[in-house]
Amino acid sequence: MPSPFIVSVFRGTLSLSERRNISLLAQEIRTEQSGFSLLPPFGPDVRIGYGGQRCVIFGDNGEIPLLLQRRHSRLDYRLGFLAGDGDIVVVGGKSSLPFEEYQQAISGVSGVKYLNVDPQEQLPLQATPAICLRQPQVFYRLAALLADDESPTLVAHITTGTIWALAAKLAAKLGRPVHVAGPPPRLSRAVNDKGWFGQMATRLLGKMAVPPKRIAYGPASLTRHVAQLAKRWDRLYLKVPNSAGSAGNYALKTEELRELRPQDLHSLLISFLSGSGWSGAYPLLVEVIDANVLCSPSAQLWIPTPDTGAPVIEGLFEQTLAGPANKFTGAVQAQLPPSVQKQLIHQAQMMGQLFQELGYFGRCSFDAVLAGSDWENAAIHWIECNGRWGGVSIPMSLVNHLDQGNQSGAYVIIQTPFTRSQPQSFSEFLAKVERHFVSAIQNKDIIFLSPNALEAGSGLHVLCRGKTRQDAMELSQQLIEFIEPR
Repeated sequence: MPSPFIVSVFRGTLSLSERRNISLLAQEIRTEQSGFSLLPPFGPDVRIGYGGQRCVIFGDNGEIPLLLQRRHSRLDYRLGFLAGDGDIVVVGGKSSLPFEEYQQAISGVSGVKYLNVDPQEQLPLQATPAICLRQPQVFYRLAALLADDESPTLVAHITTGTIWALAAKLAAKLGRPVHVAGPPPRLSRAVNDKGWFGQMATRLLGKMAVPPKRIAYGPASLTRHVAQLAKRWDRLYLKVPNSAGSAGNYALKTEELRELRPQDLHSLLISFLSGSGWSGAYPLLVEVIDANVLCSPSAQLWIPTPDTGAPVIEGLFEQTLAGPANKFTGAVQAQLPPSVQKQLIHQAQMMGQLFQELGYFGRCSFDAVLAGSDWENAAIHWIECNGRWGGVSIPMSLVNHLDQGNQSGAYVIIQTPFTRSQPQSFSEFLAKVERHFVSAIQNKDIIFLSPNALEAGSGLHVLCRGKTRQDAMELSQQLIEFIEPR
């Protein structure tokens, strides 16, 4: 896996003046927040990009705050769909040998090594990259698998300081360079922070590019910001700014808050947050929830090193969100009015260009909402950046790999919980589904993306494909009805 199969679907053209302004803004940001692209603590043998030989793939998202995997809910296997012949996929939790065979058959690869570094999910739970770094016996197992590689590459769901430290430790042990296929750690931390991203989007695109929001660094500023925004807006989010997947999103209705005294508002907010699972850590983001939301689009980008080209926009998707926290439950390729689509692509290209000039490399996506009474008057509000692999980009890259860049047909991504299913092995589940959806399974129109929730009977994570978007959506609904009838 020298790199994922990248397909440029949308092209956003930037003018010379826009490029110049982006370069000037990037220079300002680098001056204000120095060291974004530097890797000095990790030594000269740790490098950004792909080394061109074997990859070690970490699909664990447990280093994102509030997302340390719970038993049976892990998504470690999901990123294994990017593995090539001979790559190593690191997982934790219960191993699923049938899924490992299925995954390689779907991808058309062989000889993938699955390294389970935490099969019993020892408490306290740790993310798999941290286990590889901190537990000597696990580290030496990994190093032994890489003993003959001249230039291995670490590929992670999110590129943290842990991944870079592991690369440095492996480079010292192996005596040769180790690459990391992701951004430098400080820049990775910044782009995945909703508060920082909102500030950058505002500086680049203007103050109307994001919904009204404030950053609270303590209880007094939290109370003040909520009181001020509650005067004008009906609903607010309190957000843990560096979490993901709706974790740490707490929705508030403001009508009952407007007449409270500051001390009473403070008590209510702290009580509400504490009861919602908040750890007590600051900063928190206070953000207005848009009314009249028409769509929640997501732009999927690949940002290469500057010497290999401009950022590539590979997809534009409509996300399906559920509940007051807007939990991600799936996505489908977007069908938007051309003028709206053009605006989204252009602004995503501008943000991708800014990130590239700051030193970003790798997978990235930008989430937005389109809000208004109709499409002609819809405002684009950028909500967050996902500086990592995720629930849309992984299946999108799998489809690109399977189709070799030929844009044939459509697909829908489903990530939904189950309430009435029973635990079962993946092989039993697949055999049952295959009997009912013979051609869809054989033609890879139904692809299961992760085994853990299925085996626990708690949910479904699947990709469904069809000749048209409607065909793909109908197939996904038929599958859900078959697995868990109403």
